[in-house]
Amino acid sequence: MLPTLADAEQAIIAADKVVKALAKPFTLVQQTVQLAVSVGIALYPQHADEPGDLINRADIAMYAAKRKGRNCHAIYQQD
Repeated sequence: MLPTLADAEQAIIAADKVVKALAKPFTLVQQTVQLAVSVGIALYPQHADEPGDLINRADIAMYAAKRKGRNCHAIYQQD
């Protein structure tokens, strides 16, 4: 949740930063671990004006990102 974002472009920039940061390998209990991250983006009030609906639409977008492949993002699209 990033309440101060002005538009979708800023949300994409933030999502890319999260993806890049979490995609870097790190050591956990003497083992190298690397995560694959899928980020779903839903914007208030464009995609929903209720918190539950906004989370639901971000979840839908996250699954769209997962279908695109590893380490990416997707913005909610109405069907």
